Amino acid sequence: MFHAHVQPLESRTLLAGNVTAVLVGGDLVLTGDAARNRVLITTGQDRDAQVRVVGLDDDTTINGEFDAAFSGVTGAVRVALGSGADSVAVRDLTLVRPILINTGRGGDTVSFQNATLGGVDAMCGTGDDTVTALDSAFARTALALGDGDDLALLHASAFDARLSVDGGLGDDSVSADGSTFAAGRRFTAESRPAGVSLDYSFATGRSLGWRAGFSDYPIGEDAKHQLEEGHADLPAPVGPGKGFMLSGMNHPDDLFMFLKRQLGAAQGLKPNTEYVLRIGATFASDAPSGTFGIGGAAGDSVYVKIGATTIEPRRTTSPVAFDPNWRMNIDKPDQAQNGRDTTVAGTVANGNAPDAPHTYKSLTRTQIHPTRVKTDAAGNLWVIVGTDSGFEGVTRLYYQSIQIHLTPVT
Repeated sequence: MFHAHVQPLESRTLLAGNVTAVLVGGDLVLTGDAARNRVLITTGQDRDAQVRVVGLDDDTTINGEFDAAFSGVTGAVRVALGSGADSVAVRDLTLVRPILINTGRGGDTVSFQNATLGGVDAMCGTGDDTVTALDSAFARTALALGDGDDLALLHASAFDARLSVDGGLGDDSVSADGSTFAAGRRFTAESRPAGVSLDYSFATGRSLGWRAGFSDYPIGEDAKHQLEEGHADLPAPVGPGKGFMLSGMNHPDDLFMFLKRQLGAAQGLKPNTEYVLRIGATFASDAPSGTFGIGGAAGDSVYVKIGATTIEPRRTTSPVAFDPNWRMNIDKPDQAQNGRDTTVAGTVANGNAPDAPHTYKSLTRTQIHPTRVKTDAAGNLWVIVGTDSGFEGVTRLYYQSIQIHLTPVT
């Protein structure tokens, strides 16, 4: 017997790409269609719900709805997707039993973050697939990457039982930066070099090449939205030192505030080379967890996004007729959705109780952006860190540092 209920998210345009989710004998079974399916599997928000399944873009629904939550998941989670370029993200989830994933054909991505799993069995079909793991713990894990130029990034995770990574035909590679292996490992794919690590601290009040920007609000209304950026003293509970401050009033319910920087040969990047980036942002936030707010919560509805692009990220006029708002020139969907150029790394909720005084607390949000980004002939690419807000109030953050790790793919 199981209990399932649907929790609506923000309004979306429903297109092809439905995933069915059913409970069978204690196993949660997800089945995709031939369209591109992008799903998040995470902890249920309600006390009775163990597992929540969410569509991560406008093209994906769960049982025809925006998301679904399930209790009674006593067995495995089984995921079978179709032939599209699919994405499965497992985040903030603990499972005693294993998770079994078959992505089907296409260039697919599978990611695990802040997960504790009783085993993983992932099969990727033909196509250039990417599997990532970050800050997670696994029992027996078997990854079959399939045919194509595939990549497994297994960073800062604990593998408590045997790990095997099997590459099929193609140029396959594995990076295991900062991970531990208690019972051995077997790789048939090539081990990648450590890559390039960069750390930018704003404590001294220097920009270090980073620039601020704002988007997703009406053109000509900067003053109304109280947009501010620049170096400022850190709030007393977090300081001393300085941070790169970004602040804005989110009237339109989608305000995007960001920092961007170009990287190149001076940082050790090579020309015409594909990289996958792990980006961490440390910042001070006064937004508590578990609150209610206008449009959304001050902490839980303000999403941290990281990403990388071959072009400079900037705001521009909308290509849609009669849209009076600034929009980004990159693929950055709204709020909790991932895109080609940005990936959600968490929220600005600082863990303080809803009824506690609003005091600043230092947080770090880290994520691997699975999209491969190729440098130009001079070895350049752009990185971006920002927040996409569903809270219709003021968000003021003090960025303290940004950490970047680039793993070469080609």
